[in-house]
Amino acid sequence: MELTVRDRQSLWDIAVQYLGGVEGVFLLAARNGIEVTSRLKDGQRLEWENDDVISPSIQSACTVKGIIPATDIDEQDYKELLAATSTKAATAIAAVKEQPEQAEEDTIVIDKITEVIKDLQEGKPVESDGGQALTRIFEDEFDTVFA
Repeated sequence: MELTVRDRQSLWDIAVQYLGGVEGVFLLAARNGIEVTSRLKDGQRLEWENDDVISPSIQSACTVKGIIPATDIDEQDYKELLAATSTKAATAIAAVKEQPEQAEEDTIVIDKITEVIKDLQEGKPVESDGGQALTRIFEDEFDTVFA
């Protein structure tokens, strides 16, 4: 069967609406030859089959209640939405993001995350401010023996 993507729908939204669960995102991606993280366009056509349905009850609830999830929102729209709600948190977040980083002449700006990742990649133990040491104990963190 064929479906038409609506404005701001992601593949994850489509999976919930038509297949009844986010697990269906992999089936949709494989069937349509796209990545699970692909951005969909309004009006784009996708193929799906009844055999792909994960949860018929969720699928039918979406159909009966007219639920059309659309959660794909870009950063600019997200900022505008936060500003439109006029909450203190939204105003604070927007103000912090708009300020450029400025370093005084007497200070050194250090990106602690980059520093920690670099030390871990080099096999060096990383000292935290609390006195704890972080280190990598496995070469391959996805090794199935330790998973």
